[in-house]
Amino acid sequence: MLNEGKKKKLIPNMVVVLLFFVAVAVNLFVRAGMIKGACDKLLQLGDYTVNKKKMAPTLDRLACSRSAFRGSHDHYKDGY
Repeated sequence: MLNEGKKKKLIPNMVVVLLFFVAVAVNLFVRAGMIKGACDKLLQLGDYTVNKKKMAPTLDRLACSRSAFRGSHDHYKDGY
């Protein structure tokens, strides 16, 4: 059995171990996402396909014209 002094030391140590495992998991998820994004870009998959690249200038012009038409802060006045 654990006495009271050991119990008080055990809980903070377990929190440290838990935070370490969470940090390692987040690091692995971020690295995997970066590698997947790089592979998608190199292999022209997902958002980087030829068709989507051709559509990008059209969408950029549409987005720029709408923001220039409405002004930079008009959307706060309209409520959306």
